[in-house]
Amino acid sequence: MSPRVSVVMAVYNGAEFLGEAIESILTQTFSDFEFLVVDDGSTDATPDILSANARQDERIQLHRFEDNRGLAAALNYGIHHATGEYIARMDADDISLLERFRVQVAFMDVNPEVGICGAWVELIGDIDRQVWEYPLDHAGIFARMLFSNALAHPSVMMRARVLKQHNLQYDERIRYAQDYELWSRAIFHTELANIPQILVQHRRHATSTGDQFHQAQLQTHQTVAHRLLAPFGLGNTAEDIRLHCKIGAHQYESDLNFLRRVRTWLMKLSAANHGLCLIPPEVMATELGKHWTLACQRSGAHPLLVLAYIVFTRLHFRGEVGFAKIFAGLQMFFFRLFSYLKRIPAAK
Repeated sequence: MSPRVSVVMAVYNGAEFLGEAIESILTQTFSDFEFLVVDDGSTDATPDILSANARQDERIQLHRFEDNRGLAAALNYGIHHATGEYIARMDADDISLLERFRVQVAFMDVNPEVGICGAWVELIGDIDRQVWEYPLDHAGIFARMLFSNALAHPSVMMRARVLKQHNLQYDERIRYAQDYELWSRAIFHTELANIPQILVQHRRHATSTGDQFHQAQLQTHQTVAHRLLAPFGLGNTAEDIRLHCKIGAHQYESDLNFLRRVRTWLMKLSAANHGLCLIPPEVMATELGKHWTLACQRSGAHPLLVLAYIVFTRLHFRGEVGFAKIFAGLQMFFFRLFSYLKRIPAAK
């Protein structure tokens, strides 16, 4: 009889944290799973660690590539050999909390329309403690994904039937941010969701992929942006895609012209969505307002000009509209004015 869950983990030279990651899976309170581990051509102590653990727990199934083929190829291989109803992702340097599988299986069982389910994650390692909180429902995830990833890859559980039915697999031509690219295709075929609970501790350290290959990930984000903006009739030029990705990556420029371009672009997105209703307008307004707020807060333009943009632009600011938005804009204006006046004596 097939297990309910197939855990798929790819590892390449991950000996340092591998034992802890494996233990977090084997000690889950939900035990009806198989654990497929694909060693992607490791040259460190990884094979020895895997072999020792496999001898102790028959749920572990080891697969090994002689050469390094990349994360996408390794994950596709593992998923292809999985037999479970659900596919649970796991990274070789992260920790799944004890109740993770029990909580996710219960959620997927009562929400058959959801094909991919993530959760909130806690960052550990070479970083101050943070919690990544993601949108919960499909609409919020769609709005967030227009700008950035909205599912934590190591927290995801996927419905195997949905992956097979729609031929959803990782694009092996893409080396980094493969998950974001996959979600950008999956979102048109199935519902996506996040559980508002920390189920995974995600390790950040000097060799983390996200830190090493930031530029390559940005290229993937451009591919994703082009795909997700197409239904809105936007993103037809390289300049538009670059601006959109800058907004999503919070790479704001300080001059007034950039703020003007951001305003124009976000208003275009809002108008296109109102015409097509691809995302509930209130959900889209909230997401666009977050980016508009950051653009205004980080602008180096004259505070009076920024205030005027806040007041006379139909975008949320700090989550507010109407008089509450004007008040929030005035608060920021007077704070900047006070900071400026404090610097004058120092300059003299």
